[in-house]
Amino acid sequence: IYRFQFMVVLNLVFYPGSRYFWRRLVTNTLSPKTPDVIQYTWKASVLAFIFLSHYSTFCVYVTLGLEPTFLSMASWVCFGSYIILFTFLISLSAIGFITNRVSGRIIFKKRHQSLLAVIFTVCFTIIAVQNAVMDPVVVNVEVPIAHLPKSMDRMKLVLLSDIHLGPTVGRSSVERIVTITNKLKPDLVVMAGDLTDATVAAMGKAAEPLYKLVAPYGKYFATGNHEYYTGDVENWFKLLQSFGFEILHNSNVKIHDKSNEKEWFCLAGTDDVQANQIGYEGHGMDLKQAYTGCDDTHSTILVAHQPSAAKTALNSEYKIQLVLSGHTHGGQMYPIIWLAYLLNPYLSGLYRHSASSYVYVTQGSVYYGFPLRLGSFPEITHISLRSV
Repeated sequence: IYRFQFMVVLNLVFYPGSRYFWRRLVTNTLSPKTPDVIQYTWKASVLAFIFLSHYSTFCVYVTLGLEPTFLSMASWVCFGSYIILFTFLISLSAIGFITNRVSGRIIFKKRHQSLLAVIFTVCFTIIAVQNAVMDPVVVNVEVPIAHLPKSMDRMKLVLLSDIHLGPTVGRSSVERIVTITNKLKPDLVVMAGDLTDATVAAMGKAAEPLYKLVAPYGKYFATGNHEYYTGDVENWFKLLQSFGFEILHNSNVKIHDKSNEKEWFCLAGTDDVQANQIGYEGHGMDLKQAYTGCDDTHSTILVAHQPSAAKTALNSEYKIQLVLSGHTHGGQMYPIIWLAYLLNPYLSGLYRHSASSYVYVTQGSVYYGFPLRLGSFPEITHISLRSV
């Protein structure tokens, strides 16, 4: 229901933008002298672009499978381009207004603004698609962890997040992530939510390569907001458990040094805060429950999908040395990056909260929805835990 409501609202928001596009790209761009063939072709192209942009929101219901369909990819590329085009049209219109006002005459016509916006959009879209579909970049990070046993110094943790199995992400993307991760030979693998945008029935088989992830200290999963949008969280839990994952459902595990069982640190995970907001029964961020069993004399690493939850945890009474988050995608692309920066306390990378506490926000292992990235890149985070 939540997703359907969002889809309806999004298309209603799109409507005035689509009318604006038609006016700027057709009414204000084509002249009566333009040959009929060019007019019809241009109008059909603009209409198809607008239609596909709107259609993208329906893909999660009608075009799901092991791999994305051409229609899904095309519609979501158009959706991303829609945002880029709108930004350029508004920006160039502002430049045109100022230029014409200062000069006292029209020297930057609306027709030229529109054509330039289209050219820029096409170029930036091509770059953005290339950035999005490339192999995830392995980001190597060292994080000092207070109270981490000396015997566990340099333990390797791989952080995955925001794979978003759905209309534009399929099995091959998961296989690629698994291959890269296994080459890193991590001690443990943590997935910080937003694995999926669909039900197990629709995308469960696409997730199967996760079974091949190898980590001697275990594989762990905590939910993101998109798991709750699917309405199928419990089935995803069962599937991931069959793949060898331990679910951090407001819970924790003690990661013991294999050579000395007395040495350990606590790995905790909370449900995503979105579960509280939408009233998902039996779920919701419960930091107290997640921390129960951990203690102040041992290190605690928390998995909390959203940076806002990370900030809440670090400001709490509990002694947490590191929070692992995702959610932001590093903003994914301009101009959304600015919005992501404003809405989240942390955008991407490693942040020091206090003398002995940190938060790391990954840019995500794939992308959400539109296969475009501008100003960000897909990442697999290779974290070395340092004893201090």
